[in-house]
Amino acid sequence: MKAYTRHLDNIIEGIDEFLDFKIRTCLAIGEYDVQRAFDSGIHSQNMVELRKSGVDRAIVKPLNDMYSRLKVRIKLSGKLSRRFAVVKKGIKQGAVSSPDLFNNSISTAQSKVAPCCIFKGIDVSLVGFADDLLNFSRILSSLESNFKILEMEYDEIGLSFNVTKCEVLLFNWNASQPEIQLGSQVVMPSKSIVYLGLPIGETLQHTRALLVKHIEKKISKKLKTPGGQVFKVSSYPLSLAVAAEWDSQKPNIIIPTMHISAICNTVIDNPNHLTKYDIVHNLIPYLENDTLLYRDSDNEEWHEMQSKEWDPLVDWFNCRFETSLEPCSDITGPVIRPEDREAIARHLLSHSLWTVQGLSFGTETLKSTILMIAVFAKRLTVEQAVRLARLEAVFQ
Repeated sequence: MKAYTRHLDNIIEGIDEFLDFKIRTCLAIGEYDVQRAFDSGIHSQNMVELRKSGVDRAIVKPLNDMYSRLKVRIKLSGKLSRRFAVVKKGIKQGAVSSPDLFNNSISTAQSKVAPCCIFKGIDVSLVGFADDLLNFSRILSSLESNFKILEMEYDEIGLSFNVTKCEVLLFNWNASQPEIQLGSQVVMPSKSIVYLGLPIGETLQHTRALLVKHIEKKISKKLKTPGGQVFKVSSYPLSLAVAAEWDSQKPNIIIPTMHISAICNTVIDNPNHLTKYDIVHNLIPYLENDTLLYRDSDNEEWHEMQSKEWDPLVDWFNCRFETSLEPCSDITGPVIRPEDREAIARHLLSHSLWTVQGLSFGTETLKSTILMIAVFAKRLTVEQAVRLARLEAVFQ
């Protein structure tokens, strides 16, 4: 929903910029239909573009795992064959994250389009939602040249346009209706087009009013938290993670498995009315009970494994935060100096409430502040941290 409304907002912004011109000028809008787009997107290309756009590896990996395991079955004489052949193309349709995944996969191709700016402050002439693209231009030659560039770039990533379904709208065009060359096809201007189920035509003012009304209707059905607040996250990568989590809920929604959404709900609702300082105050005592600081000296082999696996992390932590944490083997537990507590508290407080709440959940799960901060600092992967937290089970 967020991608959909953001896309319509972009179109409205383009229309507003055009309407702001004091001199009456012309506008051409090309609507390009991508042929079998969702069936043609290459999985590896999708993952590369996600990484380029700054999406964290922890989010890209589960998406990559999901798409790399897709297999097909053939129905013959009413019977389904066994699953075979890994599918390397296509994006799961109907999923929450699908529009963003597709748009990311074509982002490099679209960046090659020659700028013909009508968007305030942004040198772009194209907005795209899934397999529908709109090209705004005040010059027909730019519209035609942009199409050629897109056609060439899309061909390299396995996509093509269905030119017979491509249309062009002209506004304030007083001259005779021109012929427009889109690839190998000559297209005559249309009186109106249907884009994302919405009629665009008549006048720009009417089109704008229709888009605004449609957005207002869509956003009135927002996802709510258990506390009744609108579910709104703090960053785009986090929204992708939540979308992927919802996509995995097939065929039934199992709330207890939706851990990312649960953390987001906790931050938004804040049922215990905790401030960032409260959460950090509750986190600091975990240092005294940190899994990595308790060693068992009774079993020599087990003690050696603890030292080999955990000592490098403790040394890294001490070096990073200028602390002097030391493991212990007796019942009294490790001694944490006041200045060490203050150093860790300062580090935690330097982050947002969302980040601190996530660190709190992770620390409680791993039973280790050191491991959680190592994951956050990208010193460890999630898998490595879980293995180190379960080292005794691995040893046994």
